[in-house]
Amino acid sequence: MSTRNWDAVDRNPEAAAQYLDVVSRAIGPIKARSIEMLGLQPGTRVLEAGCGLGRDAETIADLVGPGGHVTGTDLSVELIGRALARTAAKRDYLNFKVADIYDLPFHANSFDAARVDRVLQHLDDPAAAVAQLAWVVRAGGRVVLLEPDWESLVVGGVDALVTRAVIGHIADNRHRSGTVGRDLAALLSDAGCHAIQIEVGNLVMPNFETMDYLASLGTALREVVEAGRVSEEAAEQWWARLKQQDVDKCFFGTMTGTIAMAIVSG
Repeated sequence: MSTRNWDAVDRNPEAAAQYLDVVSRAIGPIKARSIEMLGLQPGTRVLEAGCGLGRDAETIADLVGPGGHVTGTDLSVELIGRALARTAAKRDYLNFKVADIYDLPFHANSFDAARVDRVLQHLDDPAAAVAQLAWVVRAGGRVVLLEPDWESLVVGGVDALVTRAVIGHIADNRHRSGTVGRDLAALLSDAGCHAIQIEVGNLVMPNFETMDYLASLGTALREVVEAGRVSEEAAEQWWARLKQQDVDKCFFGTMTGTIAMAIVSG
């Protein structure tokens, strides 16, 4: 089974960049819809918080044009450096800075819209982050959140008891807020937003290898065995069955992503 270390990905900028690129390709349609829900117009000022490599911020900048402005923020100095280097020709209307989503370095009403994409799942206090987004967006502006619910992860054709143990472990232990996708509407309401809209999209995994890479299935399976929640024999059978499904072209894996949009109240 896989031994990929999720924490190593978090610490290694090269691994993090690779992971972000793979995820972005996998969730392309959901990501595009979340950008559409920003309601962008030429001249719009947008914050992309937790921007990573800055590819979504660059897409948004192309939509708002030179008359608008997009700012991407991230805690990673390395990722922000890569984003700045790649987009130097667009510096007049696209910029990046290192910043903490809990303490954004902007005044109230600095932006017309703000977006986060798969950031809240990694936070201990998503509510504080969403409150910061609402604070820096003007009244009448939009906040858009895109997050997974890791308990919605599904694999078919294998022992359901082992699957529940693995998925529960991923949701509870591999992410600080692994089920935040189901909480987005409440978070926006608590931040003082209204006119909340929710859309749900399903990510169907193309094969077992991709799902293992994105969800760390093998790592989670090993950890639940070590914790005594699943027997070694049951784990090996579960894993072998999934690999065989991939060979037989009948593997099924999916999970749910939630997009939430709301208007900042005056």
